[in-house]
Amino acid sequence: MHHRNRTRTIGSSVMVGQQKALPRLGHLAGGLGLCARSRPVRATTLVWRTPPRTTGHEREMPWSPLPDPVRNRLVRHTPTRRQRPPRFGPVRRRDWLTLALLSATPLVRAATKTTIDVWKSPTCGCCGDWMKQMEAAGFQVKVHDTGNVAIRKGLRMAEKFGSCHTGMVDGYAIEGHVPVREVKRLLRERPKAVGLAVPGMPIGSAGMDGPAYAGRRDPYDVLLVQRDGTSTVFQTYR
Repeated sequence: MHHRNRTRTIGSSVMVGQQKALPRLGHLAGGLGLCARSRPVRATTLVWRTPPRTTGHEREMPWSPLPDPVRNRLVRHTPTRRQRPPRFGPVRRRDWLTLALLSATPLVRAATKTTIDVWKSPTCGCCGDWMKQMEAAGFQVKVHDTGNVAIRKGLRMAEKFGSCHTGMVDGYAIEGHVPVREVKRLLRERPKAVGLAVPGMPIGSAGMDGPAYAGRRDPYDVLLVQRDGTSTVFQTYR
């Protein structure tokens, strides 16, 4: 019996010794339910069961027995490294400017239509049909109902290339029923010449291809007229 009492005494002394150290642990001692009647527990056996809480911008310090409010003040902030912007990320300012310029390009083109001046007789119906095709292709037609004999001579277009109307676009003379496709090609290639001509009034050419002709088409050539009065075949229609 004396031996058992001695053992309890030793256990009590150990417990009392550990209770003196437990207040240093703060609220953890109370949370674990330690008291004078409990079983002796070594302070080194206490284990922190909650995993550390971390975010992408913070890194917590190692485990500390301090309360959460105190420990949270000691959280160190580790700034993230400045990373390269993603290759396919949000649209940047210069990209917005590029998109704005691209979207405004059709408006600029529409506002700057190519103007073609046409001299013709006021009673010519096929001339009006040809001008409608030019307007449908995006040209702005300016009509002069004063005839085309004088202007043809002024543009150095020989009489042998003459037709019912004469046009002038961007410095080139357009004589007769020249197709729209050839006019655009002339402006794109810009050769050194007076202009294009379709002599006479061939049926099936531009402006001479209406329902009144019942689908009839005569072969003809679009001529590139040089400044010396000669000409070469610019395009053949058969």
